Formats: sequence, structure tokens, C-alpha cells
Amino acid sequence: MTSGSKRNSTRRRCGAGAAVGLTLFAATLPAQDEATEREATALVEAALAAARDAASVDDLARARERFLEVPRRFPRSEHPGLRLRGRALVEAAALGRRTGVEREAAGELLRVLEREARSEWTPRAHFELGDLLLMRGDWQNAARHLRLAREAALDGAGGGNYVAGDALERMTLIHRLILRPLAGQERWRDSRGYLPTRAG
Repeated sequence: MTSGSKRNSTRRRCGAGAAVGLTLFAATLPAQDEATEREATALVEAALAAARDAASVDDLARARERFLEVPRRFPRSEHPGLRLRGRALVEAAALGRRTGVEREAAGELLRVLEREARSEWTPRAHFELGDLLLMRGDWQNAARHLRLAREAALDGAGGGNYVAGDALERMTLIHRLILRPLAGQERWRDSRGYLPTRAG
């Protein structure tokens, strides 16, 4: 065998070996993704059960930490396609509002909206953030997020009809309790007490 033939044969063997290696690597990816999905699902389900069974604010705070374990264990840099991370952050933010850590909750919701891929949890993230801002008196930014929540839910992004309906209710309250007085009209008195005084 000539030296040229030997080189060609070596290149063919190396090329074949690399192809086999890539094939084996690609075959392991679905299995790894499935294992990640199973583990993340187990964490979310355990956190949901803990939140459902909570009997105190401390219990809710512990359930919230369980949700936050998902993004800690499966960061976006290593698991960019994991949608359960978005759900875990939204659920953690909802519990954060109930346990008095609104600033952290807002950060978690913004993380879903700005860093995570659009998913079925996008509408609820917009809704939770809009509702939080509304309760803090920032009705303009609240209205924007509530509108985005309703549009995303109606477009089929997820969240169900309740997100679209709840967002519309909050938007209606903004109109009745804030925009009407700003326009010189009488405040709608039949609306239930919802907004803080500073928002009116």
C-alpha cells in the first residue's frame, strides 16, 4: 500500500469513527431530555402538593423554595428547552405574592417573560405581573401586561380561558376606578374594593 493510500484509509477510518461517535451522542440526547423532564416534573408536582397542603405562611414559603429548586437545578444555560422551568418560576412568584416577597416575585415573572421561550406559561406570567403592578398602584404598566396576558391567552399560547377572563376583569377595574375619574367622570361605585387608594 502506498503512503497516499494509507493516508486515505486512515482518514476514512477516522471519519467513520467520528460519524459513529456523533450518532451515539445524538442518541443520548433524547434520553437525557426525558430524564430531565421526569425529574423536573417530580419537583413541580411535589411543590404543588406542598402548596396545596400548606397550613401557614411558612409552609407556603417552603413550597415556594421547592418551585425555585427547578431553575436552580436545571438552568437555562444547560436546559434551554425545559418549559417546566417557566411554570416553576410562575408558581413561585404567585406564592411569593402571598408570602410578602413581591419584589422577588416580580423578578421571577420578568425572568419568565424576558429569558424563557414563549410557552403556555407566558400569559399567566403577564397576568401575575400585571396584577402585582396594579396592586402597587402602577396601573399603566399593569394595563400593558394585562393586555398582553389576554392577547396571549386568546391566541392559544396557554393559560386557559380563566387568564383571559381575569385579565379582562382587571382591565375593566382600571377603566372604572382610574380612567373614568381621570376623564372627569364619576368613579364606578359598584366595583368591589380591589385597588389600593393610591391607585385611584
